[in-house]
Amino acid sequence: MTEDSRNFFTGALIATGGLMVALCGTCTAAFAGPALWALATHKNDYMAPVVIMFAAVLGGIPTLIGALVLRSGLKRHRAGVTPPST
Repeated sequence: MTEDSRNFFTGALIATGGLMVALCGTCTAAFAGPALWALATHKNDYMAPVVIMFAAVLGGIPTLIGALVLRSGLKRHRAGVTPPST
């Protein structure tokens, strides 16, 4: 594997993981946040746990995978994958 392809792969890991965390995490927070607020204020108590459970499963798992991909890319970047000199 050449240095250029390693740099590209590292950048792709960082970008993909960052986007997954940002987009999936925001969507999860957008659904779980109001449900947590409903639990705190005792409004709609019967539906809030279901919404939190679905948000955690459907949004939390991709967010976790994205965080792992991002961490892997950052670890590769810190391990010495440097851009080529001109």
